[in-house]
Amino acid sequence: MSNFNAVSGGIVFALIILASLVFRESKYSKSLDFLQQEKVYRALVFVFFAAAAFIRVYRFGSVPGGFNQDGAMAAVDALALSNYGADRFGMSLPVHFTAWGYGQMSVLMSYLMVPFIKLFGLSAVTARLPALIASLAGMAALFSFVKGAFGKKQALVVLFLMAINPWHIMQSRWALDCNLFPHFIMISVYLLYKGLSKKLFLYLSMIGFALCMYAYGIAFYTIPLMLLALCLYLILKKLVRVRDALICAAVYLAFAWPIFAVMIINYFKLPTLRVLGFTMPYFSDSMRAKDLLFFSGNMPGQFAENISAFVRTVVLQRPDAPWNTIDAFGAMYFVSLPFILFGIYTQFFNKRHKSPGEVFLLIWFLTALFAGITVNSVNVNRINIIYYPLVILLGMGINALLERIDVKRVASAAVFGTYVVMFCMFSFSYFGNHNEILSRYFYDGFGDCVAYAENGDFDKIYITSNIQGPGWSHVSEIMTLFYAKTDARYYQSPDYKERYVYVDFWGQTDIYDEAAFIFKRGEEQYFSDSVFEVTMFKDYGVAVRK
Repeated sequence: MSNFNAVSGGIVFALIILASLVFRESKYSKSLDFLQQEKVYRALVFVFFAAAAFIRVYRFGSVPGGFNQDGAMAAVDALALSNYGADRFGMSLPVHFTAWGYGQMSVLMSYLMVPFIKLFGLSAVTARLPALIASLAGMAALFSFVKGAFGKKQALVVLFLMAINPWHIMQSRWALDCNLFPHFIMISVYLLYKGLSKKLFLYLSMIGFALCMYAYGIAFYTIPLMLLALCLYLILKKLVRVRDALICAAVYLAFAWPIFAVMIINYFKLPTLRVLGFTMPYFSDSMRAKDLLFFSGNMPGQFAENISAFVRTVVLQRPDAPWNTIDAFGAMYFVSLPFILFGIYTQFFNKRHKSPGEVFLLIWFLTALFAGITVNSVNVNRINIIYYPLVILLGMGINALLERIDVKRVASAAVFGTYVVMFCMFSFSYFGNHNEILSRYFYDGFGDCVAYAENGDFDKIYITSNIQGPGWSHVSEIMTLFYAKTDARYYQSPDYKERYVYVDFWGQTDIYDEAAFIFKRGEEQYFSDSVFEVTMFKDYGVAVRK
């Protein structure tokens, strides 16, 4: 299927050129000027935004089924923050989360969850709302940026393409912390561009860029490099005064210095620092540095692998994790590659003098390329900052192609009709068979087991440590904390460890009579029908003594 779609991109591209030759100077050779009519334009903008919102809100909270362990961890720490102003371990207002211990986690997603959890309680919906809202806000910023920098027609095409984009739809419906990163960059770039005419937005953009630092670890080095390049360009072109650039730097550092402090503390192995209630922790067991090329033991070999992974993920759109893409459609639809390449050519190689918007796009694109080759073995979520620029370039490529041919209506019908068909196919797959696949990856049914055991008011609950794989008891625990909505103070107490026990079921079932046993399918052998009453919830079950 993916090979068919990849080839179809070139076929559609070629058919547009062929149509231009066949129908040249014919009655079909009409422009698309009607799109410039204000009423038509506004109606299409409304329709595209409405369609984008609908496909992202439809069955929100239940699709994908179950819940991801990283999102559950963000939600559990958000619940603790909402109650006590500390994470589940009791760390006051952490700037970076302990998370799994060996691998830390960015805090922005959890802090954004706090007001929703405070108002409506912890649930799949409240935990996923920040991702949805940030995605829609990012789309609005995308439209406004492209409209101001490249024109109304280009903005309309880009809005349409993002509204139906597989990556943007999928990441907006679950709660992975790093998926906030591209949206906050998009919002910040728009504010920076708007700041060229209204100075206040220049400073507001720095707050946005600073918040990016709390969205994903890759931001630690990509955002400063991106800002440095943008600053040099704006000063050299006299679009921003040095005084304003210094004020921007001060605003950025005022909000970003705590995360820089975390980096310094952990690089030099300094003690944990607390300032005004905020904690900048030292992580003694951190292994995150191994994710970067700079800390690789074999830099040449790792560099080659990183380039290969980038090409596989971004250019060829090879199969990725099922929560990031659907293999048959990729992150961008396979038909997009020829148009993206044409957009890169027209925007970056076919113009001598570039507008500020084009330079902003180029710097962002190059920053994403840099991230793609310095982060080891990137996948879709690790290189997510490239997809906004790619969608813009896709729209630019389509617009540039349509401008060069006579049969604009025929060609437009071919292009946009193809994308609509692909979008419909993607939607049926995502909400159908693919959701069943995702639900299994997201432990669907485990939450029902936890609820069943909790309602039974058992003194002890034994929970399989193999929810993700042999010995992954920390994943079983975080999923239990999420579904049980465990209070952080209770989690820190000895009573918690007395009640919840994470085990391999190899004879542990005889330990305690008044207990519930939560197991994974395949572990039924430990619960004989003569002794236990077993209730199954999809791939998980609860056993209690008769």
